[in-house]
Amino acid sequence: MNAAELLTLLGQAWARLLLFPAGLTALLLLWLIELRRAPLPSAEPRRPFAETLTAVVAPWLALALLPLPLLANLSRGTDALLLLVLFEWPRWLAAASDIHYGDAAAQQRGVARLAALLNTAPVVIFAVLLLVAVHGTLETRNLLRLPPDAGSIDQLRFWGGAIGLTLALPGMLEVGAFALGRTTDPLLRVGLYLRSFGLLLLTALPWMSLLRDANGPIAWLLPLPPLLLLLLVWGADRAGRSHTALQWARGYSALAALLLIGVLLSAAAALQQRLQ
Repeated sequence: MNAAELLTLLGQAWARLLLFPAGLTALLLLWLIELRRAPLPSAEPRRPFAETLTAVVAPWLALALLPLPLLANLSRGTDALLLLVLFEWPRWLAAASDIHYGDAAAQQRGVARLAALLNTAPVVIFAVLLLVAVHGTLETRNLLRLPPDAGSIDQLRFWGGAIGLTLALPGMLEVGAFALGRTTDPLLRVGLYLRSFGLLLLTALPWMSLLRDANGPIAWLLPLPPLLLLLLVWGADRAGRSHTALQWARGYSALAALLLIGVLLSAAAALQQRLQ
């Protein structure tokens, strides 16, 4: 997907940019609250406003492009990896700002944030590749499409990817052993909040695919997967504080290895099928 195609999709999804009714107002109120809670010292160096604003814009645009149930379909799907890049941009920017503009404590926080990202990124990428391999494209709306044949290898791919993405969520949201101090810049904090919200919805998409009947998605049940994922994150936050980040990193490394094996086996099966 190139820049022109992305702009075309955003033109079709302009209503979604408001994050549902009154979403823009809520976003601005959140920013104002953050400004009042922790104003930056005037002498503290920080990134230019235009650069920091991208920490809000990137996840906001990704949220607008999420293929949530009951919303009007776009003319074409969006790449899952593109949405992951947009969602992860605030974390990269927050880490870079801490390392280049912060004091010793902020620099340590930035390094820890990059370490958490590198620990979870392979799990997330391999899990998404397993999910989208079922339909052979990287389109995010495939996360809402169950494999057509029950008991097939595609079922293992789909639910293996969904479980892997779910297990990666605590690390992606930086809770438990990966918990960090608050970023001083209010715009970066707003961007990180939007990122967390977007990743939660992205992870919930495969589980929402179960909540359908003959007439389509069951609207009143759709909030259930995000709420259950929030409960999972809360439990991981409580339990994770009794373990070190190194222990979690080893667990994520093992999970990434399992998912990589699944991706390779899936690719081999697809290649063999084409050669027949």
